[in-house]
Amino acid sequence: MAVNNDLNNAALADFLVTSSTAGVDRKLTISNTDNSAVSSPAHLQVTVGGSTNTGDPYINFLVTGAGTFTLGVDNSDSDKFKIANSSALGTTDVITISGSLQTTLTTPITVVQTSNIGAGVQLGVVNTDTSNTASSARLVAGNGGLGGGDAYTLYNMNGYTSNSWETGVDHTTANFKINNNANSSTANLSGTNFWNMTPSGQRTMPYQPAFLAYRNAPIANQTGAGTEIDTPFNAVVYDQGSNFNVTTHAFTAPVTGLYLFETSVTFYNLGAANIYGAVWISASNRYGYVYNGNIGAVRSGGGINNYTAAGSILIDMDAGDVCIVGASADGGAGDTVGIRGSASTALETFFSGHLVA
Repeated sequence: MAVNNDLNNAALADFLVTSSTAGVDRKLTISNTDNSAVSSPAHLQVTVGGSTNTGDPYINFLVTGAGTFTLGVDNSDSDKFKIANSSALGTTDVITISGSLQTTLTTPITVVQTSNIGAGVQLGVVNTDTSNTASSARLVAGNGGLGGGDAYTLYNMNGYTSNSWETGVDHTTANFKINNNANSSTANLSGTNFWNMTPSGQRTMPYQPAFLAYRNAPIANQTGAGTEIDTPFNAVVYDQGSNFNVTTHAFTAPVTGLYLFETSVTFYNLGAANIYGAVWISASNRYGYVYNGNIGAVRSGGGINNYTAAGSILIDMDAGDVCIVGASADGGAGDTVGIRGSASTALETFFSGHLVA
């Protein structure tokens, strides 16, 4: 059979391999059977006449009546390599690769592994070189700048949209955020912000438990003859998470962790007979004294008869545990010692705390 090595004549302008027989595979094979030299390749080359006023070199994949994809070089768009969801390049491009190897995705890519129990799905960026410290690997999420959308990653358990989490950069502030989002279909970081880092390194956690409670006015005749009281903090400056109760004067831990508490309690109307006094911070697991001694001997003079006991403690707490500040003075004939209080701008008796770890 004669072999034509140059199929560019008019009769062979369109070369078609076709079949209508059910169950029969039709294929076009380019084969080089030589097994003796690495310079014996086999390849398919699609070319056009040049870069000016010519068409695109491309291959089209068609499922008749269903859909089509095209891949090739778009001559009219700086010779970029493209994959398009259509019969031609430049209309519904899905992936675009420029000469500098920058890749543009017109639509999101989703990696899905269906019903494969016990097997994970991963998307990796790997550099296997071990000879140079500059051989890095990174996964980049970027946008067009401060005027564009957010650059972020979404974490979602399928079917649990109320438990979607987002991490990324807010384009309006350039802050890095961790958000919880009830709507996983939103286009930007739009959920509840739990962690926020500025470009200068300042970090805030708007829902981290933290409070500052205080006594807003003096209250007389609380102790003095040994009565132990829960210090009556009846107002708050702030209560992030709403965990402090001004009626019970107690903080309730919302989660298990380590909490740092500080307190300052000012007694008034002390006398020399009050030879014992104490202030302690008490939680469900343990308590610690911030003062324990002869309070009458260290009271202020000049007829003021005050003493301020202050201190702090780091306490381990379980979720649901409570913490209060106890106070007592003893040795007097009766409970004639009071607890001072004042406005929130000049605190005399206060209790504060926050979750550390």
